[in-house]
Amino acid sequence: MVILKNVTLYDFKKYLENAFIAFDKKILKVGTMKEYKDYIQDQNKKDYKEIDGKGGIVLPGLVLGHTHIYSTFARGWLTPYNPKSFQDILNQLWWKLDRGLGEEEIYYSGITSGENFLKNGITTVIDHHASGEMISGSLSILKKAVVDKIGLRGIFCFETSDRFNIDECIDENISFYEKMEKEKNKDARGLIGLHASFSLGDDSLKKLSKITKEIPIHVHVGESIEDINWTKNHSGLSILERFQKYDLLREDSIYVHGIYLEKKDFKLIKQTKGLMAFNPSSNMNNGVGLPQVKRTIDLDIPFIVGNDGLGFSLARDYQTLVYSSNINAPNSFNIEYLRKSILYSYKFVSRRLGCLLGSLSEGFESDLMLVPYHSITPMTKENAFGHFVYGILEQLHPKEVWVKGVHRISNYKLLQDISKELKDAKKCAAALWKKIK
Repeated sequence: MVILKNVTLYDFKKYLENAFIAFDKKILKVGTMKEYKDYIQDQNKKDYKEIDGKGGIVLPGLVLGHTHIYSTFARGWLTPYNPKSFQDILNQLWWKLDRGLGEEEIYYSGITSGENFLKNGITTVIDHHASGEMISGSLSILKKAVVDKIGLRGIFCFETSDRFNIDECIDENISFYEKMEKEKNKDARGLIGLHASFSLGDDSLKKLSKITKEIPIHVHVGESIEDINWTKNHSGLSILERFQKYDLLREDSIYVHGIYLEKKDFKLIKQTKGLMAFNPSSNMNNGVGLPQVKRTIDLDIPFIVGNDGLGFSLARDYQTLVYSSNINAPNSFNIEYLRKSILYSYKFVSRRLGCLLGSLSEGFESDLMLVPYHSITPMTKENAFGHFVYGILEQLHPKEVWVKGVHRISNYKLLQDISKELKDAKKCAAALWKKIK
């Protein structure tokens, strides 16, 4: 058992100053320091480790709502790159990269990204994977690195696209999903991954339509105008209407970006109990615009936040979502919307993984972090989330991180020695770049 004392506890709902939290795999006790002496005496001679948090703040580990771990080796990209459109970005960068990925690249990208996620307070990732040289078994390799080796939780899928062997993509998604469901795995689950409407022909959608409706999809929608125009020209339908035609709109499906979606598409997401995943930093970097946050809120569609594979943090995207949504009018995006989004991300992954995440309450999983935070202004229950957005996110590098009660980050460093894997990852990246060039 671990006991963190002299801390402030905040889980985006409850706020408790001068407190302690005791946990192993699950949270065992939460209380004030006034109650601490009695609690310790009650433990008698039980084995426990005591850590003085020295006034820091304890938060639940964050949920990264949409990412591409395969993008890890794109940093410092050296091949010719001069895009004039979103399609050029795909052709010149991402589709060059992902078609060259095999087992080694998948594994080492998972190892290196996993370490960095933890250092940024992320304990659960929802990943959208693609690898041209290894489709069958690729999600298990990703899980092996991210979940089994580094210790995070993950929800994974393969990006089904006409660029790859469709049958193999579908089989990989189904086999991984079914394996995790059979195991009732609380660390990893699957979804059905689709790249986008414009990269899937009708024959492919017919095959996808035969998948049982109990499996949600994870798909990019309306990220660029090309996706909208291709779908309209090809089918005469909007993107969500086209997916509906093939019976692909399922409860708990994740629709990513939505920059150019029509209002009727958002209504279909609402009707079929789906959710949006916004990635504003990536959207701006790709020059495609900003997500339709207001429409999502007006229709009461839940949304989560991701980084689309642009780095390993969530702090930037949380802040970017707030700042960019207020670009035309002050406080048009109240930070309360972000708080609700974070809480919904915990509900979603708890539902999909079959465990209780996101609350610093007894019985919940011990996925949490300790962040040193010494505010220059008073922090209270009423303004705690304001401190989170405008203070904590400015410096979100947790000193300590636990996942499933296992101490993963201590004094800002990964406790596990992966020095050999990091060296091998660098060699792997260099070989990949050489192969692609």
